[in-house]
Amino acid sequence: MKYRALAVWLTLILCCYLSPATTGIQAPPLETEDRHQHVLLLPSELGRIARTAKIQEVSIDPLSKKEISTINKVNTFEAFIIHHARRMPSERLYIANLRTGKTYEVVNLPEPHRPYSDLIWIDNDHLVFDRWTGPHFGIHYKIDARKMKLIVARPFPDEWYFEQQSPKGNKVKDRHHRRQA
Repeated sequence: MKYRALAVWLTLILCCYLSPATTGIQAPPLETEDRHQHVLLLPSELGRIARTAKIQEVSIDPLSKKEISTINKVNTFEAFIIHHARRMPSERLYIANLRTGKTYEVVNLPEPHRPYSDLIWIDNDHLVFDRWTGPHFGIHYKIDARKMKLIVARPFPDEWYFEQQSPKGNKVKDRHHRRQA
């Protein structure tokens, strides 16, 4: 585990050092680019995370209060978060198929005590969201709701962290993730 964390940090530093902002080389667009517009998405962690993550059918109390909710444009899927005060993790992510009436819970993602943020449908089948693992670092996720499958899990730094790793004078703008610590 210690060596895995070291490898992630070394990858982050290397990626920041060799980024387009420092080399002047324009990187090809990532397949996962979407409206989140992160400064930099690091190498995929999907293989590691997908071994334990699951999207399983559940039944929930219809009176449960949805903290955050978003519906795709054609009203076929809804993603929402419910806060369960007496259960761990207390914040849980659900996807409801509005045609079939089935509800699914996304379980076993890393950092279960950390909140989800920025639930967005990038099209009618794909939900993207982030989970911050600390004040300046998070993991960007993408779920195929039609297949109920996690298809992207990529770490990313926020603007402040990225700028700390860049040479002076190279301001990078991450319009979406200007976070307060």
